[in-house]
Amino acid sequence: MSTTLSMPSSVCIGDAGELYARLLEIFKTDQAEIQLNLEEITRVDTAGVQLLLGFLQEAKQRHIAVELVGNSTELQNAMRVLGLKEQFEAH
Repeated sequence: MSTTLSMPSSVCIGDAGELYARLLEIFKTDQAEIQLNLEEITRVDTAGVQLLLGFLQEAKQRHIAVELVGNSTELQNAMRVLGLKEQFEAH
């Protein structure tokens, strides 16, 4: 069974607490696969990138497959600038 989680338009430090709670909730659902919809992201900062990468690492440790869909241009640019594009695409 798969669950889809859509990211909000802003994935920044001011949103991190609320977003972190949403991401943690997904682990309580005992899902084997998660679709992470990124198409709505229009603002992202380093904290947001760290949060997303941390979520992907935690999912991997829990043996939960994560499919990234709708990668936004803003997120792609942030990953490129931070030199993390390869780590993000590996998921």
